[in-house]
Amino acid sequence: MTLILSAATAPSMAHASAIVEPLIATGHEGEALSAALRARKPWAERELLVDYRAYVARVLCRVLGARADLDDLIQDVFVRALECAHRLTDTDGLGPWLGAIAVFVAREEIRRRKRRAWLFFLPEEELPEVQATSASPEISRAMKAAYEVIATLSADEQIAFTLRHFDGRTLEEVSVLAECSLATVKRRLLKAERAFFDRARADAWLSSWMEEGR
Repeated sequence: MTLILSAATAPSMAHASAIVEPLIATGHEGEALSAALRARKPWAERELLVDYRAYVARVLCRVLGARADLDDLIQDVFVRALECAHRLTDTDGLGPWLGAIAVFVAREEIRRRKRRAWLFFLPEEELPEVQATSASPEISRAMKAAYEVIATLSADEQIAFTLRHFDGRTLEEVSVLAECSLATVKRRLLKAERAFFDRARADAWLSSWMEEGR
């Protein structure tokens, strides 16, 4: 059984940002930016935000779903990143480094909300105005139902599942972003998949979006 609500579908949900992949600095350009960040050059901090904001927002949206406080979470990621930028090395990729920080922030947010027993989704009228591709009401409702099911998983399982199935990451990439071993990712993903599909079968909206032997 596979889930049609994959990375290709996730950007189309009515209440999620239509986030494009950023033009991430690579090669010598990336090394120069890393060196400037270590030296705490003001221009480098601004360039990091401009070049990677969309990337960070994408990671957060994939893991957490639509959020009214997305801008606050993005700011938190960059504040943390700049605080530890002096530890960057020439071999550190800025994308994976920022992605791992974004996942860390997302994990903290999931655990905080679980502790306070808040509802995972805000009422529709409280959601932020975001640019979105045209999505049918069925897809929008199915995505909302999917994240409601995902919210019942542990923070680590939620991260593994969303990065793998909604963001289309390889197992190796999930391992890097979640800062854990490949074996740990596989174990978390297997547990998350079993729980998700078991619960999704009972949901009228989700069940229609799951392929069964097709």
